[in-house]
Formats: sequence, structure tokens, C-alpha cells
Amino acid sequence: MKEQPQRPEPLDHKKEIYDRSKGLVSYERYLYGRNIRCDDYISHLESENTALKERVAELERKLDIHKPGAWNAPEVK
Repeated sequence: MKEQPQRPEPLDHKKEIYDRSKGLVSYERYLYGRNIRCDDYISHLESENTALKERVAELERKLDIHKPGAWNAPEVK
């Protein structure tokens, strides 16, 4: 008889779900343990991506990095 793959144990919901050191692996394990569908996972990633894009745009506006010469230091003579 073929062995069934073992289902990962659900993580404690009080712990941080997305651990940067473990990356998406821990988040996928969390979702798998919680029986969350793939489309829910994809919509979560899309909303997270949108939030990150908005944050980057906000930081770019604050830094004015799109002005000509913003990355160039003035020459010292």
C-alpha cells in the first residue's frame, strides 16, 4: 500500500504567519493546514502586491527619486 503524504500541522494562529526567514513556505503550510483554497491564496497575494506597490509609490514621492539627476551626487571641484 502506498504511503499517504503527511499533512503539515496547522500553525498557531497567534504566531506570525509570514516569517521572512522561511518565506512563502511557512505561509503555504499555514494555508494548507487551514484548508484555504488556491484562489483565496492568489487574491491574498494580489492584495499584498497592490499594497506594496502603493507603499513604493508613496516612498518614491517622498524621496523625489524620479527627478532628473536625483541619483547623481553633485560634483565636487
